[in-house]
Amino acid sequence: MNLYLRFLGFVFSAFFIKGKKELRKTQVRFRVLPQDCDVNFHLTNSRYLAFADLARMYATVRMGLLKAVLKNKWMIVVQSQEITYIRPIPPMAKFILTTEFIHYDEKYFYAYHEYIYKGTIMATAMVRGAFLKGKKVVSLGDILSNEGFQLPFTEEPESVSSWKAHLAVKKSTNA
Repeated sequence: MNLYLRFLGFVFSAFFIKGKKELRKTQVRFRVLPQDCDVNFHLTNSRYLAFADLARMYATVRMGLLKAVLKNKWMIVVQSQEITYIRPIPPMAKFILTTEFIHYDEKYFYAYHEYIYKGTIMATAMVRGAFLKGKKVVSLGDILSNEGFQLPFTEEPESVSSWKAHLAVKKSTNA
């Protein structure tokens, strides 16, 4: 993560935000600063993913999970991600990044991001990640039930099923 000041702001805010104990879509606003731009004078590709990291951290804070993450020394890691760039976001633009946890299984969670500028979706991203304690995966379902969340997901969305199949093919061809 290369946006330390923004990251520290979210960690600091965790002590003042009362988590909602529910999974829901969150929104966080960002501004594209000059250091976020590439030579084409728009948000550089790598920053989209860095902002997504921050947005998931913000969602973790809003859900009331950050204190448990810190207390239990869990690491939140990205296993796979896919991003689609639709339109560039210009310098100094204020944009909204939405985060929605759309599914989890025994190992991974799946999050969907939308980058919105002036009401238009500029990019979308899908992330598959995991919570780790040392090298052992901690199920998001176990975490949520231990923290008093209602477990909202019953069926796997088609977007997750097809992406998992795609990832399995990629893994098998690279083995």
